Amino acid sequence: MDSRPKLHNIKYLDERRISEMTEIFRAKSKDIEAKINALSEAREQMKNAHILNQIMNVWREEAVRLRSEERDATASLNDPGFKWILEDPSVSKILDQIRNSAGEFEDIVLRPLWTMRKDLKNWIARKKDSFDVPSPDPIKHIISNIRNSVKDVQKSLFSEEFGLHTETNEMGSLFGVNHNPISPDVKEMGVPEEAWDWSTPDEGFLMILLAEFIKLDAAFFNRLESIQSEYKSIQDSFVDLTQKELDLSDYLWDIFQRLPRSGRKKLVSECFSKLFVERNKEELQEILQRCEHGNLLKERAATLKRSWFAARNDLCTRIKSTLAQSLEFAERRRIQVEEQRSQIRMYDQLHEQVRRWREEKAELAELEEREELRGLVAEQEHQAVRKSKNKSRRPRTRRKIVTHKVMKPVLKDREAGNESAHLAMLREAHAKQAKADTVCLLEAERRRLLKVKRNNQQVEEKMTSLDGHMQDRPELFRQQPLGVRQEQHIPHLGDMGDRSEEAYTGEFKQRTFPRDHLCADRRAQLISMLYSAGLFDSNYARALMGTVPSNLSTGKDKLISEEFRTSFGDK
Repeated sequence: MDSRPKLHNIKYLDERRISEMTEIFRAKSKDIEAKINALSEAREQMKNAHILNQIMNVWREEAVRLRSEERDATASLNDPGFKWILEDPSVSKILDQIRNSAGEFEDIVLRPLWTMRKDLKNWIARKKDSFDVPSPDPIKHIISNIRNSVKDVQKSLFSEEFGLHTETNEMGSLFGVNHNPISPDVKEMGVPEEAWDWSTPDEGFLMILLAEFIKLDAAFFNRLESIQSEYKSIQDSFVDLTQKELDLSDYLWDIFQRLPRSGRKKLVSECFSKLFVERNKEELQEILQRCEHGNLLKERAATLKRSWFAARNDLCTRIKSTLAQSLEFAERRRIQVEEQRSQIRMYDQLHEQVRRWREEKAELAELEEREELRGLVAEQEHQAVRKSKNKSRRPRTRRKIVTHKVMKPVLKDREAGNESAHLAMLREAHAKQAKADTVCLLEAERRRLLKVKRNNQQVEEKMTSLDGHMQDRPELFRQQPLGVRQEQHIPHLGDMGDRSEEAYTGEFKQRTFPRDHLCADRRAQLISMLYSAGLFDSNYARALMGTVPSNLSTGKDKLISEEFRTSFGDK
């Protein structure tokens, strides 16, 4: 397809118009760039102002903290317990110097500042109220005087700082104190002063235990020395930094360490950039790294010192417990030795007592032998006397024996007669008692038979009357009218129908076992079970019934034979 028709509407470029538009765009771009630069500068100024405000707030908080510490120290010094400190001549001299320095500072710096402030206020007020502007020469003169005064104060402060630093170093070298924060405390090393007074059973043993302090201190001291050498190498790596700059950086780092962790490093770098203007960014980063590394080493050293102090306290506790155990062991050993000595003394005493006891026993045995000999002699004499007495008594005994032999049959016959008389008397008494018992039994049996006969007659009469009633009942029903027949009541039969079985059966004499006795009898229960099972008339039932006794008495003691009944007769 041909593309030439599309090119018919193309116009030529107007170079003049293009150049004008280009100039306009360049002018606008310059304005935009100027605005952007102004905004960036304003943003940078705001950022710097914000950072400066943060640094000032940090410095203000540090000043507040220092003032609070100063107030606390002053309050503690004003306490009556610390009055002796203020009475010391050197302390009072230092306090006078501080008051004089504060007065000089007020005369040199503060009063001119107050005067300049008043003059500035008056000058600004007159400038606003009238066109006659006063000359600023007096204020400039005051400002120059203040500048000179500040320079003089700085010089005096530098000289005072140098003197105090020199004096402090001399005092530190005198007392063996190193101002390096990582250096170990010489006062806390070695054996504690109170350890030499600890009670111990043996001085050599105490020396061995106290040598552990030296070993412990040597181990921790070597570790602290390694940290100190590392810290010193970090400080020596910055040869171009002065001691003042190093101290200032450490001081500021310690202040900013109390801030929260977020944004802390940035604030420190900004503060260092404002203070160390001659240093570039790389040097400032190195200073920050040195401070950070030094702070880590300080924390490690502080942790190691705390561990050292805790280990020394633990070692003190363990040594005290060991000494207490050794004292207890020594006391037990002393008690054992005393017990052994007392046992040896007791053994000697017991040995002496046994010896005396044996001697006494030998003497007693000798005395017993003498007494036995004396007793044997006395016994022999007594036997001789008895023999003589028996010899004289023997004829009389023989005569008694002969007399007894003669009297023995007579005595035997006498005893037989007495016994026969006693037996006859017993037979007679027994016969009398038997007759009396027989009479009583016959009388009792006669009464019982009369009672039985009377009861039988009553039963026969009742049965006769009952039979008569039964025979007369149909005749009565037949003869009586219907109305009378319905109201007529037969006493005996009506009572029998209304009463229970127990009341009916109670009118007749019970001649068998009661029902409750039969229910409690094992033999009766067994008979009932065999009868219900259909085994009552079987060999098994007879064999089983032969083995089971009855719980009820058969009443044989109440039965009377016919011979006994006929012999006595019914009366």
